[in-house]
Amino acid sequence: MRKIAIVLAIFFSSPASAKVIFGYPDFSPTIFKDDSGKMAGRMVPKLKKLFWKFDQPVKTVGLSTTQYVAALADGSIHFGLGNHEIAAMKKITYLGKSTTMISRIVVLSDSKAPTKIYKDKKLRLALIDSYNYMGHRRKLSTSKLGHSIVNVRSKSQGIALLESKKVDAFLAYEEEVSYLKDTNKFSQVTIKESTIHYVVSKKAPNAKALLETINRLTQ
Repeated sequence: MRKIAIVLAIFFSSPASAKVIFGYPDFSPTIFKDDSGKMAGRMVPKLKKLFWKFDQPVKTVGLSTTQYVAALADGSIHFGLGNHEIAAMKKITYLGKSTTMISRIVVLSDSKAPTKIYKDKKLRLALIDSYNYMGHRRKLSTSKLGHSIVNVRSKSQGIALLESKKVDAFLAYEEEVSYLKDTNKFSQVTIKESTIHYVVSKKAPNAKALLETINRLTQ
């Protein structure tokens, strides 16, 4: 805990002009810290609109999951985003509005490749290298089913591998592949639906008022 506290102290020893601090862990591709240290991901446009509505500056801080939970617990960050595990930490956070993501597996419709990735064995699975897929990457990598994980850098590369039948399936998020619904090339199978919440640290200044503000501004 001492090491975490030291790291957090470095992160938050910045100018006092930002009065509201938004923190985020690595929820790729929803939100993550890119190579330049900036906030990136699918949630960024929505978050920027939210921050613009605040009547005071908002500072953003990207942290590891361990650092993020510690910062929520001690109020070093005032609010952020949480999956079901973080949202369940009711001792340290108030739960705000939610946004839903759907993870889908995409396969060629004319392929005999199975779509039950946790039952079938030895599948060649394409995964975007920067995504954790709401925990699916770790589960698939450590399963005893003998799957081969092929890391790709983009959605287009994953689709190309499917088209050339170099992989059996490509793991993607619904909105990334929704444009394929009208084609006959691919079928889509939902493997998990996950809800992401806004969460407010109970130790944030005026925490309940901040929660009410976030809920009102995200209506």
